[in-house]
Amino acid sequence: MTPKDIFGIIIRTFGLYLLLRAILMAPDFFQLEVGSIRPILLFAFYFAVGWWLLGGAKLLMTRAYPTSAEKAEQGA
Repeated sequence: MTPKDIFGIIIRTFGLYLLLRAILMAPDFFQLEVGSIRPILLFAFYFAVGWWLLGGAKLLMTRAYPTSAEKAEQGA
């Protein structure tokens, strides 16, 4: 396995962790007081970032491991 593959596995594992954390927060919504928005925003953040990371986080992967064509553009 290359370091790029290992980094991708770590990214996806962290995304899975965030998604599971968001799912485990969901039952708390039934006990919310009126006007409390913080738990909903936290759930949305965990879910969105977890989904993005689980999908591979292309922007993060290309930033960490650019291809040879991207390296040539940065050097020019």
